[in-house]
Amino acid sequence: RDEASDDDDGDGDGECAAILGHIRERVNGSLGDFSPRDLENILWAHGKVKVRLPNEELDRWLLHLCGRVEELDSRGLVSLLYSCQRLRYKPKAEAMASLARAMRDHVPAMGLKALANLLSSLAHLQSKDTVETIDLVAATICEKLAQRRGQRGEGLNLRNIANVLWSFAELQYYPPADFLRLLDESAAPLVGGQGTPLVLTTYLRACHKLARRPAPAILEGALAVVSTSFFSRGQAQLRQTCRLIKSLIMLNYEVPADCLGSLEKGLCDVGFDEVTLHDALWSFGTSGNFQATPALKREAVAYFERHAEALRPGTLCRVLWSMTLLGIRLGPESEVLARLANASNSKENAATSSSNSGEGEGRERKATHSIGLLLWALKEQGFAPSDEDLRRCKEHASRNWAAMTPTEILYTIDILSSSDLVGPEDAAWLQPALHRARTFVISSDG
Repeated sequence: RDEASDDDDGDGDGECAAILGHIRERVNGSLGDFSPRDLENILWAHGKVKVRLPNEELDRWLLHLCGRVEELDSRGLVSLLYSCQRLRYKPKAEAMASLARAMRDHVPAMGLKALANLLSSLAHLQSKDTVETIDLVAATICEKLAQRRGQRGEGLNLRNIANVLWSFAELQYYPPADFLRLLDESAAPLVGGQGTPLVLTTYLRACHKLARRPAPAILEGALAVVSTSFFSRGQAQLRQTCRLIKSLIMLNYEVPADCLGSLEKGLCDVGFDEVTLHDALWSFGTSGNFQATPALKREAVAYFERHAEALRPGTLCRVLWSMTLLGIRLGPESEVLARLANASNSKENAATSSSNSGEGEGRERKATHSIGLLLWALKEQGFAPSDEDLRRCKEHASRNWAAMTPTEILYTIDILSSSDLVGPEDAAWLQPALHRARTFVISSDG
């Protein structure tokens, strides 16, 4: 069998599912006959071929397994947590606490790659019962990286390091600056040989979520990968390159105008999709050194007009905002703008998200945090927002400013300031919101 970190999704064919069905019947019929290692293997197989199991069933299996959890070695425990991740199953608190305690006994002797895989699974499972284990894993990775300084041999590859950073970002765990510098030192020599746009985007986005700027060698290496990637044509490659460029700009790194020009040429040659429309226009609009050509404007408007209704609410808001920043005007006859203006003034408006939209999954419909960007863009495009639009925008911002980006806060306040809806009574949320927007800094570790 493959290692738990293998990302091969398996074929998931009917024969495998049928075999697992028979095994499952036997487990449920005589659970006590199965050892922890047996159950770990069975769960791994289900995760490998993506055969989901009812949570109630998994709860019983894990409760039985945890009664003899000491029989699992470190590989078995890491594999078990990874299988839970693949099955989208979060063990109950009692089982999670038992697994976390057992894991702590093995952490000091584990290798770097196993520790990186363990941290990734803990980040996906998100349990308060694993805090102590996460602290130990982080400290052990830091210690082992320090011991390996200047040594050759198997350590973390670039993907492992990117996943470690991403795990910290998902956990909202902020390691000491010395540890982050160690990760950069380990990553920098690998960027040239292992630095794909996808892996580097993961690395840079994690740095952004942690509000830190990686070492110059990482940023320069990522830019070199951007320059090289333009030689590979195709929608998928262009999409990843576009995301990497956006990731650099998010970290306040100045992407040269010729790179942006190459991206523009690629988009005009290959065409937009939802990802490149969003990320490229955002990058062009916020870079501060880009002038959109007529060809790009035509391509962007054509794609937006055709696909606006299919865009997710937050994406739609940010795309129109980026187009407006770039001086792309759809015109007063635009049916899309007219629909957006009318929809934003209705209760079920275009800037809301539902449980299947990817924004606010499992919750009631709510306004996207980018509603202020949409209203600002509509106003600049000649469709002034109504008082009801602004009232709902203000209500949303007053409750959610702590989760909004600095850009969303500032443009929301800008559009609200054009009305009489903001007064001294709003100081309770306006002042901390403005403070967040003005003091959010991507720091350097020195």
